[in-house]
Amino acid sequence: MFEFKRVSLVFLTASTLPVFALTTATSKLPTSTIVVPLTRNVGLSAYYAEFQVGTPPQKVLLKVDTGSPRYAFLDPRNPSCVSGSTACTTFGTFDNLTSSTCRYVDSGFQDALVDYGSGDYLRDTFKLGGVSVEDMFFGYTSFFAFSSHVYPPISTIAGLSLECQFGGPGCDGRGAYLLPELKNASAIDYMSVSFYLGPDDANITSAQMILGGAYDKAKVDGELFTVNMVDPRDAELANSQTNSVNVTAMEFVSDGGNRTSETYGEKNVGVPVLLDTGVASWYMTKLIYNAVFAALGGSGEPNRASPYQPVDCKYRDSSYSKSYLSVEFGTAGAIKVPLNSLVTKFADGTCGSFIYARGDTISTFGVAFLRSAYIIYDQENLCVSLGQVKHSNKTEVVAFPNGGFKPSP
Repeated sequence: MFEFKRVSLVFLTASTLPVFALTTATSKLPTSTIVVPLTRNVGLSAYYAEFQVGTPPQKVLLKVDTGSPRYAFLDPRNPSCVSGSTACTTFGTFDNLTSSTCRYVDSGFQDALVDYGSGDYLRDTFKLGGVSVEDMFFGYTSFFAFSSHVYPPISTIAGLSLECQFGGPGCDGRGAYLLPELKNASAIDYMSVSFYLGPDDANITSAQMILGGAYDKAKVDGELFTVNMVDPRDAELANSQTNSVNVTAMEFVSDGGNRTSETYGEKNVGVPVLLDTGVASWYMTKLIYNAVFAALGGSGEPNRASPYQPVDCKYRDSSYSKSYLSVEFGTAGAIKVPLNSLVTKFADGTCGSFIYARGDTISTFGVAFLRSAYIIYDQENLCVSLGQVKHSNKTEVVAFPNGGFKPSP
């Protein structure tokens, strides 16, 4: 299934999810840092952060989305919520009329997604990762122009990229932008977000994101490497937003030693790829997809009626196959993705792989890839740091080096 999500700016003028405790005491965190636990939806296609919004607080879960810049809470009077009695109950809504601290600011909010969600701009207090932030500016989604693109259970997103077409010279102008708003409120002192998505388990309790100038060193196997983002002011290459980087090559190595390799773009330059936590699938070229899918026992065209490809659960066992896929980011470094990590087990006991063929191009790597990396999106230095993930119960949240991580010359 082709996952359209964000409208190109070139043409623009479950059940109750578990709550768990942090393993790092807040007192030991670097200053101006917010550690936010993440939970998964029933379909295991996305990760969510809990917000407590308004007075008294109302619990809302937003999908964390590094492929989109705007954030909003869902109006319970949205027709898509009213038409289905439980359509909006799983992830929650925010009723501005029952919050004593909520203030109307203006009309004209648009989410810039394929559903064309719209509404007003509001201000209110919310709590995120145990940190209370007053007078936050956000969008309020009261209507979906294309409700056919909205499927229950309905949620809105916490956009974690910066928008450079409308965000001013620093891409951080006033708008429904979470990272700039948190920095303006002094809740964080550096616009960056780091992710550890954890093992591919339904009941994962260690997945987290860190907002601010810090990362969890215990979740990195080896050293981080850093690459520049594709120029976020370029509408054609980066859709006028941050969080795209250049990928230069991919190689699949099977158990028998057979190698299927491709290079992309100019040597040591590559082509832009969006590293997107808001998308489940890893979009590959047809050549790489065929090799990976064959190693998972599949053949033929992708199942276009499903967001994942059904596969046998035996491939989830790391001892069954040692095949892997390597993604190269120029001379800076590479991330190795074991074949078994691409197999997700669902609640009904069946398994599938969130991989998809997209012709002879690459453009979006979703969480199927990102789980194999620890990743830092630095919105101030406009760079991304990646390292091979280490699945560990240990937590060591440390501050960035002075000036942040720097790309290799």
